[in-house]
Amino acid sequence: MFFTLLLLTFSTPSAGSTRQDIICLAKNIYFEANNQSYVGQQAIAWVTLNRVYSGDYPNSICGVVFQYKQFSWTIDGKHRNPRSVKKFSVALAAAISVYNNYGRVKDPTQGATMYHTVYIVPYWQKDYKPTVIIGDHIFLK
Repeated sequence: MFFTLLLLTFSTPSAGSTRQDIICLAKNIYFEANNQSYVGQQAIAWVTLNRVYSGDYPNSICGVVFQYKQFSWTIDGKHRNPRSVKKFSVALAAAISVYNNYGRVKDPTQGATMYHTVYIVPYWQKDYKPTVIIGDHIFLK
């Protein structure tokens, strides 16, 4: 409930989106990158939306975020709620900003649909081409 009220304090997202889409996007940013810069958090949103529009993943934001074993925070089956209002508000702002500007501004991930931290090299990374490093994440397509 609190986060729904927080969402109302931001400008309304573009037509066609739902508040739930934006909340899913913001939660993904929060749980994947709340310790990263604002640009790093936006990059997570870009990857999420790149997946939505790629044709290779579910065609909705929540569908991408909760696709089986795609994002570490969703694997345990508990759709956790953010603990830090301040950090979630930044993630929410990043989500709304990227959502509203997707396709209108340059993608800082260069079309990435995958990412991983610089600390862990997953087995699947060999199948993708690195595009850029932003903060603690390597972005790939």
